[in-house]
Amino acid sequence: MNENLTIVLLLKDQANFTWRWFKYQNENSLPFKVLVADGGKDESVEQILKDKSKYPNVNYEYIRYPYDKDIATFFKKVLDAVSRVKTEYVVMASNDDFYVAGALKRAVEFLNKNKDYVVSRGDVYDFRVRQQDKKGGEEDVYGKMVNVINLYTNASNTGATALERVRTFSEFSNSLWHDITRTDKLKESYRLLVDSGIVDLDLSDRLINYYLSAEGKIHRGKGLYMLHQSHRAGLGHVLARRDTFEWMLTESWPRDASKIFDITAKEISEIDGTPEESARNKVMQYYLCFIIGQKMIRDKMENKIKNGPELLVRMGHFLSKENEVRVFLKNIYVYLKERWQENKNAKFIDSSPYRNDIEKVRDFLIKNAPSRTESGQGIETKQ
Repeated sequence: MNENLTIVLLLKDQANFTWRWFKYQNENSLPFKVLVADGGKDESVEQILKDKSKYPNVNYEYIRYPYDKDIATFFKKVLDAVSRVKTEYVVMASNDDFYVAGALKRAVEFLNKNKDYVVSRGDVYDFRVRQQDKKGGEEDVYGKMVNVINLYTNASNTGATALERVRTFSEFSNSLWHDITRTDKLKESYRLLVDSGIVDLDLSDRLINYYLSAEGKIHRGKGLYMLHQSHRAGLGHVLARRDTFEWMLTESWPRDASKIFDITAKEISEIDGTPEESARNKVMQYYLCFIIGQKMIRDKMENKIKNGPELLVRMGHFLSKENEVRVFLKNIYVYLKERWQENKNAKFIDSSPYRNDIEKVRDFLIKNAPSRTESGQGIETKQ
């Protein structure tokens, strides 16, 4: 077992994904300690995971937390879980993620050799599992992997000063949530977050990312690091649908944004030895210009696309959802789109330098897929 890294697996129900996560790691002998922080209501998770014989190849410790009734409770759970970590490095995991053990080891080795870096990871690929029930319902746990894409393409952030790194992170932003992080730094970032009282998911992530960027450099290595399953109701999709202008007009936004500027400026001032007020003005400028500015531009473009040409809108009103012509045309469109996506997906995987790692997960998802008449939950309960 690698003694330098602990994986903190954060759970809140979605037990089907939890059983899938443990099944995959058990079959592939994950060589790191796992700390399971469960804040869900599902009592079956605790009952099953307390029996260590079910997943003998996963070295884990199960901790039952109070129900994550709100964001503040969740953040306190994360802080407590990270505080229990004894290894030098930690990485946060969700039960819908597939980590590549070799890439985790390489990230740890890099941080061991480069003390001026705070976080490290390789490439993150995103995918979907094709839903078998076309009418909607629960997200599929097993099935055909589709829509495989490279989720982030940002380079390493190697600025010489804390202010420079925060500026670069603002301009080329993506979350450090999945990165291997020095445990003491991540613990301090969550302590600052809990003390701040910020409970907005976007702003809380910004605070942690700004703090880590100020504390040290950010490494982006080669190799497939993780496969992440995207969900229609996932956090990223929910936040992306939120109107930026309306969000800024909420009562809490000015207060919480101001706290981010204050906390980040204090760290920058201490690290760089510069005046705190000057650092605060710069951080505020970077945030408003790069983060908020980009969000508003994206909102404007998406609204134009969503509204569509007036002719298509009128056609939509002219034909009801039950109209046979409309249903027929829609079915043809969906069928052709799926075939095109399958072909595009296969070509992407074949040309990817990480083909073997992707195919390992793809084959696992196909092998364990239930038939259309079986329940995914029933299959998982038997595992």
